[in-house]
Amino acid sequence: MASPVLLEVKTLHERARIALERKDLETAFRTYEQLANRGDAEGQCRLAELYKTYKSDSAQSAEWFKRAAESGSAEAQYLLAYLFRRGEGVAKDDITALKWFRRAAKQGHAEAEEAYAQCLESGIGTTADLAQAVAWYRRAADHGSAGALVHLGKMFYSGRGVDRDYAQAFVFYSRAAHLGDPEAQFAVGLMYYDGHGVNRDIEAALRWLSEASRRGYLVARRTLMYLPEFLERTKALPQYNGTGVQVKRTQ
Repeated sequence: MASPVLLEVKTLHERARIALERKDLETAFRTYEQLANRGDAEGQCRLAELYKTYKSDSAQSAEWFKRAAESGSAEAQYLLAYLFRRGEGVAKDDITALKWFRRAAKQGHAEAEEAYAQCLESGIGTTADLAQAVAWYRRAADHGSAGALVHLGKMFYSGRGVDRDYAQAFVFYSRAAHLGDPEAQFAVGLMYYDGHGVNRDIEAALRWLSEASRRGYLVARRTLMYLPEFLERTKALPQYNGTGVQVKRTQ
């Protein structure tokens, strides 16, 4: 049976959630403030967000993220790290940012794992370590990060930190593409078109490039405009102008 204190905390979270749904930000703010002052890490995170979006107070936002981070919240550690990277509400400090990214990453926070890997790859707040970057990208990818899959695809495609392996690059890009990442969809389309890491398949190439374009990836849209196969297949369609550019028609 839950203790009265836990029941009260649960009630306060529910009250705050309902207030947010009703866009009653003042009630949500005061409720999360109660939770935060009790030491509730989730309440501290939500209060930090409201300080930034509702009160426009980046310094207080950073302070509450810091309290939640020190309490062990991986979400707060990750968000606090980004504040240090950007210098929002705190002085810009890549070394401190790296520390918080690492702490969140070690808790299995996928976005933090990807961000920590990026720091290791680029030498942000530390000496670059490509082997460790690959290892952390793999962890993030295993936890569902499409961004980490894209980074792995790039590294294996270019041979950065690993032996160049087009087939392995295609595997990573393909996984991210199926998760809906337009950059990965573009890369998969090109690899099908060029036959890198996979058998050449124009139909598949056009399908993936079109999907990336549909999702707003401008490079894919421009690429399609110059592919003879795409121009040939769309020249007779009324929504195209014979150039591969989709025309917006008014009624």
